[in-house]
Amino acid sequence: MKLLKLLFALTAIGAIGFGASIAYSSKSKPTVTLTQPAFSTVEIEQVKLVKSWNAMTHISGIVKAKRKSELSFERMGRVDQFHVDKGDRAQEGQVLANLNTDVITAQIRKLQADKQGAIAVLNEMKAGPRKEIIDAARATVQDFDAQLALAKRNVERRQRLVNTEALSREDFEQAQSTVVQLEAGRTNAQKTLEDLALGTRSEKIEAQESIIESLQESILAAQVDLKHSEIRCPYDGIIIERLLHEGSVATPGITVFVISEVAHLEAHFGIPPQMIASLKVGQPLDLTVRGVPVNATLRSIVPQVDDETRTLKIIASITSTENANVLAGDGAKLVLTRPQNVEGIWLRTPCILQGQRGLWECFVAEKVPDSETSMLARRTIEILHTEGDRVLVRGAIHDGDWVVSSAVNRVVTGQVVNTVERVME
Repeated sequence: MKLLKLLFALTAIGAIGFGASIAYSSKSKPTVTLTQPAFSTVEIEQVKLVKSWNAMTHISGIVKAKRKSELSFERMGRVDQFHVDKGDRAQEGQVLANLNTDVITAQIRKLQADKQGAIAVLNEMKAGPRKEIIDAARATVQDFDAQLALAKRNVERRQRLVNTEALSREDFEQAQSTVVQLEAGRTNAQKTLEDLALGTRSEKIEAQESIIESLQESILAAQVDLKHSEIRCPYDGIIIERLLHEGSVATPGITVFVISEVAHLEAHFGIPPQMIASLKVGQPLDLTVRGVPVNATLRSIVPQVDDETRTLKIIASITSTENANVLAGDGAKLVLTRPQNVEGIWLRTPCILQGQRGLWECFVAEKVPDSETSMLARRTIEILHTEGDRVLVRGAIHDGDWVVSSAVNRVVTGQVVNTVERVME
């Protein structure tokens, strides 16, 4: 029984750092031999006090196309042909789809023919009547003159006959009526001759010119309708959606294509308002997309706090042309740094452990005099800032202290250990 108690005691001693060996004699009686203490080994790293540092804030955002458009026809009509489909790349100015244009084309041909006829009439007006027409009008006047002279002589002869009562009064008046009719005809013929000699009046020419101008405006309007019968790509991009098919009747304002620009991408982020002071439009930004760094500059800051997130939106232009794998919709990461004038000591997160009453603690290795071992002391600390896998602290540790950086949950205060120095990254 005494031997069993001794074995338990030796086992307990070994658990706190001492080793023991048990030897058996030929008479089967064990002999216990105490060895030198076996200390645990921990990693330690030396800490340094910093008086200023840069706080790094990681912000998530999204890559968007600078331009995204919903394209539609500007007039109603039946869709005849599509030239692209969803997922296709399109170039600026490329025709994407067409409406049926048979009616408009026929209308343009008719208007152009009417215009040519009106132009011919105008040219005739400006050129004036031909010489043959003027000569014919002059001959008509001369003919009236001859007839009128004959009619007047007849009236004179009949006047004498009436005076001698050789002719009735009725025949005499008939001769006078003939003179009056010829005089009226001669007057009209003379007026026609004068008009022909003067040429076409300016008012008629202006009226004809107005007719031609009206026809030209109608042609232009029909050509605009013809232009509105197609959808052209406004910029280089990718067709995101195609919402109609051949034979569908398109209506103005109803979306046919959704296109997204590919040449210019930008990243949108929401940042706390207090960080705006450190940003300036045009400055380069530390941006990554899918873990790959991309070149970006701050394009604009939207001066309005979002009602829900309480952040300000900033827009970064992605200027790198080498990262063709960046696509609209990708997630983006932004790292912002702010100088801080707060003293503290950086510790890696494996160096700290949670203490009592919500406090944080770490172990400091203090050299044992005249020994290569160290004794561990528990120190209370306050966390000032967390950044990735490290924290900035202050408290009961000082510049140059050696802090335990491994197995902090398996050591205790006052424990004597061997140490291995670790260079802090």
